[in-house]
Amino acid sequence: MSESKNSSPSSNKSLDLLGMKGFADSTKILTKGAVEGAGEFLSRICLPAAKEFGLLLKDHVKEWRNQNALRIIIEAENRAKRTHNNKEVHAPPRVVADIIDKGSWSDEEGIQVMWAGLLASACTETGDDDSNIIFSNILSQLTSAEAKFIKWMIENPVLEFTNEYFHKVYVPHKHSEQVLLKVMGLTSPDIMHGQFQHLKTLGLVDDIIVHADDFHEAHHCYVLIFGTALALRFYARCSGSAESIWHFYKLAKFYGTNQPIVINLCEVIQK
Repeated sequence: MSESKNSSPSSNKSLDLLGMKGFADSTKILTKGAVEGAGEFLSRICLPAAKEFGLLLKDHVKEWRNQNALRIIIEAENRAKRTHNNKEVHAPPRVVADIIDKGSWSDEEGIQVMWAGLLASACTETGDDDSNIIFSNILSQLTSAEAKFIKWMIENPVLEFTNEYFHKVYVPHKHSEQVLLKVMGLTSPDIMHGQFQHLKTLGLVDDIIVHADDFHEAHHCYVLIFGTALALRFYARCSGSAESIWHFYKLAKFYGTNQPIVINLCEVIQK
């Protein structure tokens, strides 16, 4: 297959964004049948991705991604205005591009709201804070089920800390697998526990302890959940705030306390 000399800049950019530049030369030797076959397969497993590769209708996937990006930007603008009282703010181009590029692949409202929060919390008066790159990388790796779990975990925790150090971030009480499956929108315990392991590798969960209740059948398991300070920061940034976790979670009055503190975060936030 010959490569057209009139390839549009947008198509080259698309290949580059997808990390496919190294494969460009190999497409020259592919037969028409092979390309069509690849397009058919990719369209079956992920139509938007097939379109992005130029194997189907490019304009449609651009429209799809643009609509997703638009929702993220509008929500981010609203959050930034509320946070900064309509002051002029800026964000590093690298961070904005990263968030829009990654976020535009999601059409799920809950995930889009998190991307919008990251974009809003990247905005400052100086526009030189690029730390949200870290959280953008984390969010881009989360499944929708994992995102639901993190939201639930951070909205229901107990915190243990001394001075500025968090010792434990955990969800009080044991929860049945059925409860957690419902929280995550899953039906398979195997998939759920696989995603717990993934959350540990991302640094958002410290430990998940599974107990089998002696008074129930073996498959009735209960789970203890331990999060991390990183998960607290991640949730705050995805909510549109660049405040320290001490201020975002209304814990500033406890900062520097020499005695160990145990707090139910729900009760503090609701005050």
